[in-house]
Amino acid sequence: MPSPIWAAIVVLSFAQWLGLLVVAVSGSKKPAETLTWVMICLVVPLLGVPLYFILTARVPKRLHLPWEHSSHQFSGVENSSEHDHGVELRQRNAWKMEAGLMGQLDIYQAESQQMHESLHMHTKRGSQTRRVIQFAIHHFSSRCIQAEIQTFHAGDKFYQAMLQDINRASYSIDVEFYIFRDDEVGRAIVQLLSEQARRGLKVRFLRDGLGSRKFPQSVVQQLQDSGVECRVFSPLRAPFLSRHLNHRDHCKIVIIDEKVGYTGGMNVGREYAGRDPKYGLWRDTSVRIASETRLPLLDLFEANFCVAEEECEHRSASGEKTRKGEDFKTAGSASVPSDMSMSSWAEEDNKILTKGKTNNARTLRGEVQFVQSGPDTKQNLRQLYFLCLTQAKHQVEIITPYFLPESDLIMALTTAVSRGVKVRLLLPEQVDHRIIGMACQTYFPALLDAGVEIYLYRPGVLHAKVMTVDCDVAIVGAANYDLRSFRLNYEVCLVQYGSAVTHHLRQQFEHDLVASRRLLENELRTSPIAKLKHRTARLAAPLC
Repeated sequence: MPSPIWAAIVVLSFAQWLGLLVVAVSGSKKPAETLTWVMICLVVPLLGVPLYFILTARVPKRLHLPWEHSSHQFSGVENSSEHDHGVELRQRNAWKMEAGLMGQLDIYQAESQQMHESLHMHTKRGSQTRRVIQFAIHHFSSRCIQAEIQTFHAGDKFYQAMLQDINRASYSIDVEFYIFRDDEVGRAIVQLLSEQARRGLKVRFLRDGLGSRKFPQSVVQQLQDSGVECRVFSPLRAPFLSRHLNHRDHCKIVIIDEKVGYTGGMNVGREYAGRDPKYGLWRDTSVRIASETRLPLLDLFEANFCVAEEECEHRSASGEKTRKGEDFKTAGSASVPSDMSMSSWAEEDNKILTKGKTNNARTLRGEVQFVQSGPDTKQNLRQLYFLCLTQAKHQVEIITPYFLPESDLIMALTTAVSRGVKVRLLLPEQVDHRIIGMACQTYFPALLDAGVEIYLYRPGVLHAKVMTVDCDVAIVGAANYDLRSFRLNYEVCLVQYGSAVTHHLRQQFEHDLVASRRLLENELRTSPIAKLKHRTARLAAPLC
């Protein structure tokens, strides 16, 4: 006869499992996600409850800025409950808005009028491009602007161009990254930000609490002492504990004087410049955008910055104690040996400035729109990808490090092939996350059977996130082609229009294929055990 203690444990476990099962089934609208939680409840019932409430916690809704409401003007639909929640949140964050958000009201109203004009301006375009533009205007409140575009595929040139623009800034600099390393690359940027803040410029620095959890508080303190306003997005209170652990700020944004911006796939760190032997060659894509008008990208930065928390003087997001008196110019330098020191970065940049030259990529001119998504919005980014796939007429090229789409995007890809569209995917041969890598492979048989061409990039790390559609539309951003980017993370992408820009990205795609190999169907024959591992990994994909 079992002891009362064991009987109590069994009853408690069953009650916990049953309760979580009811909550998961009623709270999730996606069968795959519900099935995953059911399996977790069965395998580890005692861990299921805390995991569920940590990973599915309701996220705080970002400020409803005036430009966000303009989308209702186009669609004719207004959600009163979301509006009430936005009013409540604005009241709770009134002290943050006083910093300047309300001062931008006239600008937002003017841009709303420009979006109306943009709708009429593009009615003469081809149906494919026009539909994408109108979708972005309706669902992202993103007006289309003329801009000079420069694309970077290597970290060194990307950072040098960024340093150059930061050095030339006249009144404001805004920086936001998921990962910001404390190495020679990060220190070069930190030093210049501090110098510009001491000159009187408005400098703001935002990092993610998980991706940049090891960023030293001593460096944060040096930035603050220089006059930089520092904030952290959803910081970790204790190692890997946070109410919103599963929802991260995955954006990579730099804005100088409101008219020059950077976004794309590159974070800040020596590996992105190809200077970390652990990773070797790093293939990525980021974009510089320069416009004569205020960039809409600033709106997204403002929204993320307002819900982030101010950095605490005596607390590090990684849990380390602040080392008072440590100078960011020398701290940690011994642990980061490199031939590209902070001084050599500055010296090389000064040589470029002195000669009046730039180390940037070729400048192209075209029209762009900024689109964003997050767990506090509808899955408009996924819908944008779906629209592009269904509108394609000739070819689609997709580059992504993680390929974990939902069934609707798989259907759109295979249907495009059946319509005669040439669809090619470029993925890394070596994925840095083993579970995600195994899950990705479960999609390959159906795609190859449908006629989708899959190529595996062999040298180094492939981290770019690019999609080109025919010769008209290109999307570059921070968002991966996976469930996390479409559902959980705060993301930003740049949609570019024009044959010149798209042609340049397609040329780079062809160049990458030279260093890749095509995946064949006979390579997918695996043992029953391997298939079981891959399918189990795919089952866990909704939580990855």
